[in-house]
Amino acid sequence: MDQYNFGCHLRNRAHLVTDGVRQRDAALRAGASGATTLIQESDPESLVMPVDHQVSKLEAISLLEHFNLREKDVLLIGSGSSWVVARLGMFAAAITLLDI
Repeated sequence: MDQYNFGCHLRNRAHLVTDGVRQRDAALRAGASGATTLIQESDPESLVMPVDHQVSKLEAISLLEHFNLREKDVLLIGSGSSWVVARLGMFAAAITLLDI
């Protein structure tokens, strides 16, 4: 995470995420400092990163409530030195999970 972070909620896209590297790399190519990919799995109070890293319960509950995440949803967070850069990184990461 960087000074600015911008989130995006993608419904029912967890099956398209392998390890989050593709999303991170897309954000980096767009000029962002990175992207974090989180997946909502079966536990209604937990979020995981694709490489079996659990997000703290308090952070997970806050994000789940704010974004109204459901099972198999993806939360992408683009990070950057400005809102514009963070948002560009998030959009670049999100495009990797769209069927276009």
